[in-house]
Amino acid sequence: MSKPEHSQFISELKSALAGEVQDGPMARSLYSTDASLYQIRPLAVAVPRDPGDVRKCVETCLRFGVPILARGAGTSLAGQAVSEGLVINFSRHLRDILEINREELWVRVQPGIVLDELNQQLRPTGLFFAPDVATSNRATIGGMIGNNSAGLRSVRYGKTIDHLLELKAILGDGREHHFRAVRRGGERVGEGSENAEINDGTGRVIDSLREEIVLRFPDINRLVNGYALNKLLDNANFNPGLLLCGAEGTLGIITEAKLKLEPLPPVTALLVLESRTFAETMSAVARLLTYQPSAVETMDRESLHMARTNSLTASSANRLTFLCRLNKPE
Repeated sequence: MSKPEHSQFISELKSALAGEVQDGPMARSLYSTDASLYQIRPLAVAVPRDPGDVRKCVETCLRFGVPILARGAGTSLAGQAVSEGLVINFSRHLRDILEINREELWVRVQPGIVLDELNQQLRPTGLFFAPDVATSNRATIGGMIGNNSAGLRSVRYGKTIDHLLELKAILGDGREHHFRAVRRGGERVGEGSENAEINDGTGRVIDSLREEIVLRFPDINRLVNGYALNKLLDNANFNPGLLLCGAEGTLGIITEAKLKLEPLPPVTALLVLESRTFAETMSAVARLLTYQPSAVETMDRESLHMARTNSLTASSANRLTFLCRLNKPE
């Protein structure tokens, strides 16, 4: 992009948005990294105030041919949150809970809300959003959907895609679409709605590949390097929005999500086991899974040593070591 084009792009973006547009060297440097080793300076950073701002970002980038990257907390470990184009920061304004339904066990949220903040606000209702990532005090729901995050409790509660009910997203043509489950039949799916074209087109793709998907789709616990085509085989519960989960923003930019909630467990307990070898540990895990635990974590001697020498984790690590010694057979 030439200098005059760049200046015009920034000028039009600033005039179109109610939110901020940052293109100074400091902002571009701050957003050039995530939790990975990669570093790419973006063209600019947009901080939208509402979904309308997001749509204007997409429309402006379409006119100028500028790549777009939606960013939450930047906790990605493989460079997913850095780009040379326009970075859209959702973590400042679009972070509200829009609606909670205790009877039907769901919540509607904006993509910038942080997981821990969401669950803290849900606690009085006796419900919680179950996927539990290690970065829960900063990871945003939008980022978790883009990454199809799982976490420690995935052995019991599954992944983010298993709790995704509906999505609103801005697609590559600048239009907003509301994705939700529908029943496919002999007539057009979603006839008369804005989703008809997408539902029909996606359905035709799935039908043409159905045999191959059933035969060849990898049987793995969590897909993070492709689209979840296997989730669209059920015609009675057909939701193309599931393709956006794990797509890292390549199919659309999420502006709202409706999520399934789980009841908080009435009681919790911690079981600490000590083993002599890693193979012995893995063997124990296989047996433990038959009891349906909510989480399983393995820590080696070096990890415990490092935790005991870190002031932030020393207290917890020492208690864990004490429990191991207390329950160690003579």
